[in-house]
Amino acid sequence: LSDPDPLASVPLTELRNVRWRDAVYDFSWEGKGTKIRELKLDGKVLHSNSGTFSLHKSKGHHIVTVSLSETP
Repeated sequence: LSDPDPLASVPLTELRNVRWRDAVYDFSWEGKGTKIRELKLDGKVLHSNSGTFSLHKSKGHHIVTVSLSETP
């Protein structure tokens, strides 16, 4: 994952049932902005690797919360 670009006239706040391998991810966004301030996977903070985040769970159902801000 990297910083999102806004979609014109589309207030995206959640995305559910994203499948990757044998895992299912539910994403939700909080705040405003174009920079990821914090990303949580199942309630635990993930740390970025050079500005990107890796979702490493390959099985099960997982909740991803993305907190946005105007500044990094």
